[in-house]
Amino acid sequence: MQFGMTKVFRREDGALIGAAGIAAEAVNWTKWALDIGETGAPSKMPNIGKETEGVIVYLDGQVLVFDRWGKCVTTPHYFAMGSGQDYALGAMFAGAGSCVAVRAAILHCASCGGEVEWVSHKPLTTTQRAWLVRELKKAA
Repeated sequence: MQFGMTKVFRREDGALIGAAGIAAEAVNWTKWALDIGETGAPSKMPNIGKETEGVIVYLDGQVLVFDRWGKCVTTPHYFAMGSGQDYALGAMFAGAGSCVAVRAAILHCASCGGEVEWVSHKPLTTTQRAWLVRELKKAA
């Protein structure tokens, strides 16, 4: 996906929706995933190619990963996808939080760029947001 493009959204039910890969496919998949929350009954999933993935993270920790083959249900301790996933997974394995892990991917993966955006299941408090901003500055 292109730099500066929002890739993660919070649905009204609190589930987080994310996509990576070919921009047009990821946008279509994201629209579909957002509609599931509104209607409760998903229409047929749009076609996505081998370079595109989508994810829905529910409040209970369940993660649904979608690719061209269908979906996989998992409950990982941490998760990353897209071109910087190896860097992000390594950073989280070493103890970094998800936002710092994304920052590590942006700094060290030639295919990544832009700024860190974050979404949580519930809106962050002012204190939580201030702490997160400090952590991201340290990782710069």
